[in-house]
Amino acid sequence: MSRSTQNRAARWLTLLLVALPPVLPVASARAEPPGVEDFFRRPQLSGFQLSPDGKYLAAIVPIGERRNIAVIDLQTRKAWPITAQERQDIGGFLWASNDRVLFFLDTDGNESRGIFAVNRDGTQPKMLIAPPESQIRGGSFEVMTADVVSLMEDDPRSVLVAVSRATATSVVQDLEVLDIYTGRRKRKERNPGDVIAWEADRHGTVYGAVQVKGLDAIYLYREQESQPWQEWSRIKAGEHGWAPAWRSDDGRRWYVASRLTPDGKPRDKVAIYRFDPATRAIGPLVYESDGYDVGGVLASRVADDLIGVSYFAEAPEQVFLDPTWAQLKRHLAQTYPGRTVTLTSASHDERRMVFHVGASNDPGTYFLYDRDTKKFEELARAMPWLDPAKLSPMQPIRLQARDGLQLHGYLTLPAGGRQRGVPMVLVPHGGPRSRDVAAFDPYVQLLASRGYAVLQVNFRGSVGYGLEFDKAGWREWGGKMQDDLTDAVRWSIAEGIADPSRICVFGASYGGYAAMMGLAQTPELFRCGVNYVGVTDIPLLLRTIPRAWENVRAELNLQIGDPKQDAEMLKARSPVTLAQRIRAPVLMAYGKRDPRVVLEHATRFEDALDSARVPNELMIRVDEGHGYQKFGNQVDFGQRLVEFLERHLGAPPAATSP
Repeated sequence: MSRSTQNRAARWLTLLLVALPPVLPVASARAEPPGVEDFFRRPQLSGFQLSPDGKYLAAIVPIGERRNIAVIDLQTRKAWPITAQERQDIGGFLWASNDRVLFFLDTDGNESRGIFAVNRDGTQPKMLIAPPESQIRGGSFEVMTADVVSLMEDDPRSVLVAVSRATATSVVQDLEVLDIYTGRRKRKERNPGDVIAWEADRHGTVYGAVQVKGLDAIYLYREQESQPWQEWSRIKAGEHGWAPAWRSDDGRRWYVASRLTPDGKPRDKVAIYRFDPATRAIGPLVYESDGYDVGGVLASRVADDLIGVSYFAEAPEQVFLDPTWAQLKRHLAQTYPGRTVTLTSASHDERRMVFHVGASNDPGTYFLYDRDTKKFEELARAMPWLDPAKLSPMQPIRLQARDGLQLHGYLTLPAGGRQRGVPMVLVPHGGPRSRDVAAFDPYVQLLASRGYAVLQVNFRGSVGYGLEFDKAGWREWGGKMQDDLTDAVRWSIAEGIADPSRICVFGASYGGYAAMMGLAQTPELFRCGVNYVGVTDIPLLLRTIPRAWENVRAELNLQIGDPKQDAEMLKARSPVTLAQRIRAPVLMAYGKRDPRVVLEHATRFEDALDSARVPNELMIRVDEGHGYQKFGNQVDFGQRLVEFLERHLGAPPAATSP
């Protein structure tokens, strides 16, 4: 970036902080919907993080078409960019100290991340660990990453990082001490080959590790680094057990996420309990939810103790158990009813903190709270060009599958248009061991803005609803998981929501697989289908998983199917095998550098569709991986998606004024 460009960006940032638009624009007569690009434009300011001393804020800002980092002096309110990435978006960053910021980049979506550093004034930029290039060994991509494990706060020059190393059979992460100014590294802990995660305290002392042996996940602990590891917990996939959720810095207070009660009885939903490290016994219940797994905790650095929990209910949820923190959240929740309030950052002394307030039809607003002044200050609306009053909220729904299992999902109705008998898009989520939640989604809002209802279903196997719901999806790719989606579409027709002659299905990753299976298994339901980086050949998927996933292969085989013992079933449940049954036109989009769903899924399926004389379009981007990250590619795909739907579902009903 030139000096003049840097100066212009700095002036723009400073003006932005003193001339922000109101949080909720007044609704007016509905004009034309936002442009496709408006849903993918980079937020003007997002991802705020306070420096440890609370004097500075860093945030992701758009410079050109790329996400970069800017720093704001909270005393003077001056702002300036500290990075100038022109090819890659910065995916994440953190303060390593009050003076230096670390950020992370891969190469065109290959997921092999490196670590970079820059001073808060933009000086001394340094590539500390280079992002590795994509490599394929044995048919699988090597995904090599570098992750920060501890900031080593007693040493302002160093952080503890987990860095990938290739072995003969997989990729594992060793622990190294990294100099954040020079990039020099010194190994601290060598991975024995089966450790998938490390735990260290804020000073860099390594006390925990998660080891995987077959279907067993084992938690190892030691009080001091000079002591041998001890096995504290062992959970077999699909069984009940506990895992650490949080440990105080002094090692005296522990909390666990457990499917076991203190008396050893199994429970379906994960809950947070106290834990006695001396006896290794589960203690009193801290928090549970009747309907959802609760696995996350919120902790105070000052109190060195837990202050709340986090989990996904119908929307992302943070519950503060400490009354002081609870009151702060309550103030924002009462001021902005119907919105989700989440704490996103706090200074080390917790005198300043940042909250995000948003909703499924609102990308959100960031607020700074100062304990000294006892005031909230609006920092920025993330995407002020999108008016929440003109977008569509995701409405929670519940329905029963054909076997009686209760399913949760979301219905988003067209913005300002007809609400019944409308064209609809079924959008199955990826994962599949993931789930949809009521939060802003650019694709959902894009579709609703164009007059389509959007149906999302957390089919069996989606996480967060308990162990039995999770296990109900095992070995059900193309089976009962697919039936759940079919049942939801038929529910929407019976309810009079969807026009049965104008329904399309669009999904990404596993969702792309489910979209193509829907076209093959229930061709009478769908007029068209969109496959975004989707699996089309299950045996191919299991042959080409990234080598870094080798330690969890046994669990994948359990949940999806064994590629040897279940070869015929997996082949029969692959869209590439069923292409002859598809009658509706197909749009596909893939990234050449995708390490998860390799490009061969696209080319094989394209050949199968061509042989079956199914109209299809294939979009490939050589500079993308598992989902498009670059603005131009996102807009291009969004436009292709809208045009494809209009071509095959017809123009949606005319919108009316709200």
